[in-house]
Amino acid sequence: PELELRTAAAPQLLEHLRIVRRIDDDEHVAEILGRGPHQARAADVDLFYERMLATLPSLDVILLTHDNAALTQRCLASLRDDPSYAHRLIVVDNASSDGTGVLLDEAEADGATVIRNHVNEGFARALNRGIRAGAGRYVLILNNDTELPRGALLAFVNGLARSREVGLLGPVTNS
Repeated sequence: PELELRTAAAPQLLEHLRIVRRIDDDEHVAEILGRGPHQARAADVDLFYERMLATLPSLDVILLTHDNAALTQRCLASLRDDPSYAHRLIVVDNASSDGTGVLLDEAEADGATVIRNHVNEGFARALNRGIRAGAGRYVLILNNDTELPRGALLAFVNGLARSREVGLLGPVTNS
């Protein structure tokens, strides 16, 4: 099957890895992995993808929460269900008093960074705490009432990566 790159980061991938046109071409996979042409195996594809993904710009998703556990659950599910772009999830909770804490415990167990404010510090302060906790080249800010469609993370990164002149993107409603 053809290896298709649908990202604005493709030039970096091509430059750093000299991406192959066909993933089943053992000679090219071996070249990328630094092995002889007859040493590549199908199992090397995982390593190939790992190295390829390591060259992509990093994305931090900052999720702000304050109560509304049902909305938070749907937002977290939409992030889990979008495999289009690897990201680091940072959740900043503004002193939720409903079932949000349990959801955040689960997210933390799955690798998310969770910042728990003991008082509601407001949108701006909580957002700044989340951004400071991250290190990504790109930052996506979400409220807990957001549900992302599949492919949204990749579309976000593509939108920012297309031009150095783009510094901010805003979503439109699905309504």
